[in-house]
Amino acid sequence: MFRNFIKVSIRNLLKDKVHAGINLTGLMVGIFCSLVIILYANYELGFDRFHEKKDRIYRIATSYDANSGLAVKTSLSPSGLSPNLTQEITAIENSVRLLRYKGTITIQAENKKAIYEEKNIFRTEAQYFNIFNTSVIEGDITAALTVPNSIVLTESLANKYFSNQNPLHQTLFVDGQEYTVNAIIKDMPKNSDLYAEGFIWYDFSDYETWNDFDVYTYMLLRDNYPANESVISSVEKLVNDNCTALKAYNMKSSIAVDLQPLVDVHFINGLADDTPKGNRSYIYMLLAIGVLIITLVVINYINLFIVKSTERTTEVGIRKALGAQKIELIIQFVCEALLLTLIAFILSIILLLVFLPYINNYFGIQLLIRDLFEKRIILAILTTLVVVGFVSAIYPAFFLSSMNISRGLKGKGNLPSTQRVRKVLLVMQFSISTIAIICTFIIKGQMAFIWNHNLGFEKEQVMVVNVPEFTIYDKELYLLRDELVASSMESSVVGSTSYPGGESTPWQLVWSIDNNEKTEIAIDTYYTDENFGQLLNIPLVSGRNFQPDDNESDLQNTILVNESYVKFMGWKNNDDALGQRITVFDNYWDIIGVVKDFHYQSLSMTIKPLFIAMANEEWPLEKRLLVKVKHANDIKKVQEKWKTVTAAPFSFSFLDEDFQKYYKNEETLTRISSYFTLMSLLLAGVGLFGLSSLLATQRNKEIGIRKILGGSDIGIVLLLLKDFLALSCIGYIISISISWYIMSSWISQFPYQSTISLYWFLIPAFIIFLVTILSTSSHIIKGAMIKPVDSLKHE
Repeated sequence: MFRNFIKVSIRNLLKDKVHAGINLTGLMVGIFCSLVIILYANYELGFDRFHEKKDRIYRIATSYDANSGLAVKTSLSPSGLSPNLTQEITAIENSVRLLRYKGTITIQAENKKAIYEEKNIFRTEAQYFNIFNTSVIEGDITAALTVPNSIVLTESLANKYFSNQNPLHQTLFVDGQEYTVNAIIKDMPKNSDLYAEGFIWYDFSDYETWNDFDVYTYMLLRDNYPANESVISSVEKLVNDNCTALKAYNMKSSIAVDLQPLVDVHFINGLADDTPKGNRSYIYMLLAIGVLIITLVVINYINLFIVKSTERTTEVGIRKALGAQKIELIIQFVCEALLLTLIAFILSIILLLVFLPYINNYFGIQLLIRDLFEKRIILAILTTLVVVGFVSAIYPAFFLSSMNISRGLKGKGNLPSTQRVRKVLLVMQFSISTIAIICTFIIKGQMAFIWNHNLGFEKEQVMVVNVPEFTIYDKELYLLRDELVASSMESSVVGSTSYPGGESTPWQLVWSIDNNEKTEIAIDTYYTDENFGQLLNIPLVSGRNFQPDDNESDLQNTILVNESYVKFMGWKNNDDALGQRITVFDNYWDIIGVVKDFHYQSLSMTIKPLFIAMANEEWPLEKRLLVKVKHANDIKKVQEKWKTVTAAPFSFSFLDEDFQKYYKNEETLTRISSYFTLMSLLLAGVGLFGLSSLLATQRNKEIGIRKILGGSDIGIVLLLLKDFLALSCIGYIISISISWYIMSSWISQFPYQSTISLYWFLIPAFIIFLVTILSTSSHIIKGAMIKPVDSLKHE
């Protein structure tokens, strides 16, 4: 019997190729979009879920809770914490420290030397491989990092360094010191918060401290031990009891600890010194978009089937007269829908194979076809296909199978109830498409507002040259800067992340004494030279800039602050800040100037107090070079001068591009919403095209009679078109309130918001009406132009 259902389904699909083609196109587009969304959501939500012990691994994040109320939360913790965790707290089985490596790797072979700058290598300890998953290719991974000056490489990095020879036990140079490759491991999946391509042995005991927060600390809980308040308070007590600086300087601040589950780390935002983060709410929005796309596909199928049903009523009547049961008819129609869905799925997979590399490149991700074969992905796909096929066919199937035999044999299947259902579905379709357009306009408007917002500094044409650790001495770096300045190129040396768009903003715990009251502040900090403000055109509103040539103390004991710092301290005006002293343990800084507030972080945060100190040989160790370029040839000039002072790779980015990385999640949302809008309009257009074709055909007799009674072609076109326009108008009205609610909630999360403009609602109305007219008018006009004799002679 099932074989017969399939055979009849194929026959019916081939019988009406146009109708089947329209449905197939809609299904294929919808399923393709859904597959991409499922893969993307799986990629994002799958961060670090490949580790077997993921449910027991936690990152220890900390925060300075200053008595002033200005606190800083950081993903780092003291390097002295990790070795004491297992000794002091029973619930903790193991722990490990990681420190991102920012130097260069040198390969010396056959009198040739190659220097590589790597961004995904960590200094760590042997127990890392007991906590996190690792697939070993060669070597003993348990002992690989127990030997000093050893290194573990991933397969891809090993091939990069030693392509023509076995990499195991080969030597390379890390910051000029010789290291031995003790193990080769498989490449780590890209969706890891601490994505690594290599691990370097590091003796943390030489630099252990409780007063500096400088390493990532991950801990492994024992089986059946939850990360409850008892464990958190134990870790917190351990940190506060051993942080001697707080006691020695009678600090009123305290250190709080947060245990972050490994699988949540990628989605925890707002921490200093952290890796790039995702946004779970955007992933759920993306999945909701997938559901809406599938909804549009189903609506198209049902609408076309309902209109087409008049041609199937005679078939149903004959089948019933010959003894067919209701359940058999339902199965027949469901089989047709499932068969069409299966064909669309196969075509969607082919499209995915073709376009996936472009999608990965466009979004900067790593989606793989093989991910479709994961259990949860297979389940999601099968669920989608069954839902699409079953839901699409179930209403039309019940409608036709419930028809009595006499009505079916007379070919009367277009009941008023189906017309109401069809109109409701059309309104839903218009509403979804219009909501997509309005939301896309508002999202793009907010992002345009952010990108064009006055940031308080000039970010255009500023090149950020990376300076790897231990590759160039400070004196040589400043000499390079001075040579660039002498050649009419503005240049500035800054701390590694002390610039807008940096990976994270450095911070420091400081205090100020005013009227014998000690105000402790966890404050954002920039380390720069005297050229920084001029290069970025940051106005000085009070006092003076750094003048190290005239004032030697500027190198160690003077700072600039921003206007927000002045307001936070409660000083009446900017001049009152001049001469105020800020203390940092055994050091002090005197305020010599106040700069105008500028957005040194993303516009998702308000401007916070900031102080700017001079970068010197002692602090910070890591530095970058900012260069203002006016012509493309300037980049080549900088590179030529760079080669005169170091053999390290010349790598750079541009400040505006770095700053835009703050909005990676929002940019992804903007792109996806744009594509969803295009897909929804395409699906709506395809559905309306097919629907208008069928309706125009069914109303041939009515058109003929109207023309005989004097109806004009234009009048008939408007008559047939007004139903579609009326439904699109209703859908548009419904969409306004829904779009306003969704976008008001979304845009409220930004401290700096664009105004929701009226034209963001008017333009979508024009677009949806235009799509409606273009999709339907060709068939309507064609139907209206038919001669009455041709439309009536077959009746």
